[in-house]
Amino acid sequence: MKVLNLTERNMASYQIDGYQTLGEKFPFTQELLALMNAAFSAPVLSQNENTTTTIEELLEQTKAVFSKHYTTNLVDYCSKEQSLELERLEFALTASAKSNETYDEFYDTRRKIITKKDPFDLPLLYYQSEENTGEIATAYVGIPLQNHIHKTKKCYNHIILTGYLNPELAATYGHEITHALVPIGGCLNFQYSELLPIFNEKLVAYELDPTGELLKRVNASRNKALVKSLIKIFDKNPESKYEIFLHYVYIQSTLLATKLFDMYINANDFEKQIIISRIQDVFDGKYPVEALLHGYNITFENSCDAKTYKKYI
Repeated sequence: MKVLNLTERNMASYQIDGYQTLGEKFPFTQELLALMNAAFSAPVLSQNENTTTTIEELLEQTKAVFSKHYTTNLVDYCSKEQSLELERLEFALTASAKSNETYDEFYDTRRKIITKKDPFDLPLLYYQSEENTGEIATAYVGIPLQNHIHKTKKCYNHIILTGYLNPELAATYGHEITHALVPIGGCLNFQYSELLPIFNEKLVAYELDPTGELLKRVNASRNKALVKSLIKIFDKNPESKYEIFLHYVYIQSTLLATKLFDMYINANDFEKQIIISRIQDVFDGKYPVEALLHGYNITFENSCDAKTYKKYI
């Protein structure tokens, strides 16, 4: 078991962590260049300072949006200390090439340690900061051998939020909750791993503020991150290969999520319910997010639409 840190992992390791493919770098078409120009020209909004009394109030707002639209399945949970205990056991077994019977002991130990939790009950660490960020501490628990990959479990330790106590943080929390709800197999291609979390941060903002001001701010923050990623992939002094690849992931997921959200916003109530039900099907493990994209004919190429993107910055 390794806490999620993919910097030096090879293809096999990504597969163990639940993704069949890593994705590829995308071509720089005229459509994408026009969208980039729109992204770089968008205004930068300063973050609102504290506007809400408590972090608990913000989290309840997020939970209310999810309760309205989704069934929040229970997720696997173990503490950081328990993760380390399983990691030590996994390392010892792998290093000594033990028999399958011994591996069974590992899985028995894992079964006793991992418990089920509502994702909204995962421990939360909050730090006030000028920058709004979120992270969910994730562990992939399993023996890293080919015939054991299918036994890998994804479990969570805690969620970290930073930022001011304002409604934008509620959208960030929705982003991290979505990561917890997507099961192994719910996203086959790593480059789409941020798609549903970004969609749901927009959904939370859209639901919490009928004036559209919160969605405008959340979109501005997301656009700021997109611009950062676009700058990084052109950097003459690049970071590690993984960090550069991660910027490609965020670029593609942001554009695909914006396309899906635009379809949602412009749909009638019945069509909106269908979109949400199909996302729920991903959460329930019925099919991966790639099938959702295919069903709505959403591709990276047609998501590179500057006219549509401008509506959300």
